[in-house]
Amino acid sequence: ELMLTILASYAQAESLSASENQKWRIRKSFQNGELMNWRFMFGYTITNGKIEVNEAEAAVVREILVRIIDGESLSSISRDLNQRGIYPRLGGRWNSISIRALVSNEKLTGNALLQKRFVNNHLDKKIICNTGELPKYYVKSSHPAIVDNATFQQVQTILTKLEKRTKNWAKPK
Repeated sequence: ELMLTILASYAQAESLSASENQKWRIRKSFQNGELMNWRFMFGYTITNGKIEVNEAEAAVVREILVRIIDGESLSSISRDLNQRGIYPRLGGRWNSISIRALVSNEKLTGNALLQKRFVNNHLDKKIICNTGELPKYYVKSSHPAIVDNATFQQVQTILTKLEKRTKNWAKPK
């Protein structure tokens, strides 16, 4: 039993060491402005390690942005995309949350905010949002843009207003 305990603690220490090494490598990559985890970004494809605009998907992204600017609801846009047979990169169906996540991603502008999320520890491996626990890195012109900054910011303003309106509407009086 003692031997089993010693071996288990050795294995856990080895797991921690491997995890810390991996975290160091990832954080060093972020510091150097290297982009990671792009395989599933709607509107882009990776070919031979190079990020390229997927024109068919990019056209859908631009359409979504214009429709939001024109005042259409996220739910209405998602229903229309699903009815037309246009689905997110990983399959499934569009909904207001997935539309909001897509159009809120600064990567559409050709820039990237790195280390937005991180793994809490080597045991739980829960991905949590970085709210200042670790530094974030903003890389400008890291890849081709799908949309210009002005359009992106206009959509962010609209989404912020919608969020405030929804919160005010949901508050008990």
